[in-house]
Amino acid sequence: MEKTKIYRNVVKLKSIDMFLLIRAKGNEAISDEDFTKMQSLIPNCLGHEMSHPDHNVHLGNKEEFYKYFDEFLKS
Repeated sequence: MEKTKIYRNVVKLKSIDMFLLIRAKGNEAISDEDFTKMQSLIPNCLGHEMSHPDHNVHLGNKEEFYKYFDEFLKS
């Protein structure tokens, strides 16, 4: 498998062409409309909103984040 690249909160595995998009709960930086639009514009995108407002989504709730990450890796 090729290297994984991480762009802020979007992860792309080059050999799979799947994307994981995660935002913090109630994130003021990305409106609901923009989050929905981002998901529609990114092919093969799995989008999730965390239950915690920490913008470091992998730190706000590690169990929840890795549940989404595992789902992404299995897809």
